[in-house]
Amino acid sequence: MFDEEIAVQMQSAILMILASQLIAALGAILVKQWGAELPIMQLILFRQLFAAIILLPLLYKLFGCIKKSPYQKLHMFRGLMIAVSNVAFLIALLNLPLVTVTAVVYLSPIILVLFSASLLGERQSSHKIITVCVGFVGILLISKPHEFNLYVLVAAVAAVGVALNNVCLKRIASKEHPMVTLFWSNLYTVLLITPLVFWEGEAVSGTVVNVALLLALMYIAMTYFIIYALRKADASRLAAAQYSGLIFAAVFGYWLFNESLDLWTWIGICVVIISVLLPTEKIVRATKVIS
Repeated sequence: MFDEEIAVQMQSAILMILASQLIAALGAILVKQWGAELPIMQLILFRQLFAAIILLPLLYKLFGCIKKSPYQKLHMFRGLMIAVSNVAFLIALLNLPLVTVTAVVYLSPIILVLFSASLLGERQSSHKIITVCVGFVGILLISKPHEFNLYVLVAAVAAVGVALNNVCLKRIASKEHPMVTLFWSNLYTVLLITPLVFWEGEAVSGTVVNVALLLALMYIAMTYFIIYALRKADASRLAAAQYSGLIFAAVFGYWLFNESLDLWTWIGICVVIISVLLPTEKIVRATKVIS
C-alpha cells in the first residue's frame, strides 16, 4: 500500500513537471514574438513585480498578512539566480532557434542531479543516472555542439542558474507554503534587477507591461507546479521529465517560427522522449506488481 502511494505521488509529480514545461514553452513563444522590441531588464522587472503583487491577496487570504519566511538567505539567492538565468535565457532566446536554446538550458536537469547529490544528499541510483544520461545524449543531438557560439554559452549560464534555483526550491519545498516561497523570491528578484533597469535606460511602454503581466501569470503557475512536484518526489527523479519542454519547443518553433528540424533533431527528440518515459515505465511496472 505504501509503495502504491509512492507510485501515485511520482506520477502526479511528473504530470506537474510536464505542465510546467508546457507553460514555460508558451512563455518562450511570447518572448520570442515580442522580445526583440522590448527592453529585457524591464520585462524581467515587471514580470516579477506583477507576480509579487498578484500573490499579495493570496497571502492575505491564507495567512491574514504577508507571512515572514525563515529562509530569507535562500530566497535572496533564488532572486539572484532568477535574475541571472532570466537575463541569460532572454538574450539567448532572441539569438538562437527556440529548440536550440531550450536544449542548452535543459542541461539544468543534468546539473541538478549533480547538485542534488552534493547539496541535498539525495541518493543517485544507477537508474537515475542512466535516465538523465539518455536525456543528455538527446540534448547533444538537438543542440549540435559543433555549431557552438557565444549565445550557446549564454544559454548554458541560464541552465546553471535554473539548476541552482531548483536546488534551493527542493531545500524548502516541504517546509514552506509555495505562495510564501514565490512571494519572497519575486521580491528579491525585483530588488536585484531594478538597478539594471536604470542602467538599461529605456522608456516604459504599454506593450512591455502587458507582456510582463502575461509572463507573470505563467511564471506563478509554472513555479507552483514545480514546487508541488518537488514536494512529491526527489529532484533527481524528476530531472528527465523536465526534458519534455524540448518537445514543446521543437513543435512550436517549427509551427510558429518556421524553424527547421533536421534528422538529427528528430532523433534527439525521440531520445529525449525515451528518457522521459523511462521513470514512468518503472512506476507502471511497480504498480502492476503491487496490484
